[in-house]
Amino acid sequence: MTMIHVALLSAVLALSATSPIAGGPPPAAAQAGAGAAQDPRQLEIGQRIEAWITVEWLPVTLVQIGGGPWADTPYLVEYGTPIGGIQPKRWLSAKHVRPLSKPEPPPPPAPAVKAGERIEAWITAEWLPARLVRIGGGPWADAPYQVEYGTPIGGIQPTRWLSARHVRPLPKPAPAAPASGPRSGRYIILSYGANPASPIRLGEIELRAGGAYRYTAVGGRLLGSGRYTFDAAKGAVVWQDGILKDQGWTGTFTVERDGKTHQIRLMRTTIATNSTAGGE
Repeated sequence: MTMIHVALLSAVLALSATSPIAGGPPPAAAQAGAGAAQDPRQLEIGQRIEAWITVEWLPVTLVQIGGGPWADTPYLVEYGTPIGGIQPKRWLSAKHVRPLSKPEPPPPPAPAVKAGERIEAWITAEWLPARLVRIGGGPWADAPYQVEYGTPIGGIQPTRWLSARHVRPLPKPAPAAPASGPRSGRYIILSYGANPASPIRLGEIELRAGGAYRYTAVGGRLLGSGRYTFDAAKGAVVWQDGILKDQGWTGTFTVERDGKTHQIRLMRTTIATNSTAGGE
């Protein structure tokens, strides 16, 4: 993020903090339940409270009472997560703030990461490789992990302060495939697409002794056959001919559960699995 982008973002957030509240007032029932919160003596600076932001009550931190641009919006709150290193703020009226309606969930356990390590960080909408610069000493108590990520822009290395749930250790490398390759047998093909918790079964691949394979549909109908080899240097099954080669499927091979499970990754979200001694 360039300095120009940061300046523009600062201006936008500053305007948001001093703009009339978007989304209308909170529901009448919610206002009635928050009557006590309208008394300034019920709220203290630094306290975690709830605020009506756009269209819902959200947990926020009360950072200032009074001294704002409007007499009827004396409560300055910080909410959400930092954007480009800038914490969103907003001035609110008494009817838009209230004590917490229920205890906040406990913070997630501290991830097993150390300053200087390569880790993964949740940036925007995906886990990306990053370097943990330091822990603590930042502007927000709930975002103590400063990371560097991406490539320098105009000579400036992008950095971001993140919470514990947005950092994690690098995933462990997949176990090395044995030189002998996948065992013979039936491999169930599952596609982990839009809903990984409910994969779709696509059929089976049967690896036969001597390098032959058969591909069948879920009901057992033969869809095609061919031959395969195993490339020990690459740790991958190579479909020499037949339907699997025609479909362009890959064959990265891994072993899980101390050898009980053999897996062949056919596509990014499609895996063929052969498991013994207790199933998958």
